[in-house]
Amino acid sequence: MAAQLRVACKDPGKLIGAGSIELLIDGTPTTALTFGNTTTLAVAPGSHTAQVVLRAVLTRTSKALTFTCAEGETLDFVVTYSRLWGSMSIARQ
Repeated sequence: MAAQLRVACKDPGKLIGAGSIELLIDGTPTTALTFGNTTTLAVAPGSHTAQVVLRAVLTRTSKALTFTCAEGETLDFVVTYSRLWGSMSIARQ
């Protein structure tokens, strides 16, 4: 049985030129995210890294977040965009 990741992407309001948002697990694109929505995906138990990439006029990449999950566990993450710094971030909730 796999572990579940529940990823909430906070809505920053209207962003001009914002394109796609990708969730990378262990450096591999896994799913597309949209502002204001929550996505759930399955991952193998063990240690992983998560990162978010916003493709827009400029590409914004978050720092990598390392996490460990157990079989059957559900982990919650939140993705945010900072208008002040123009940066993406991903964190455990």
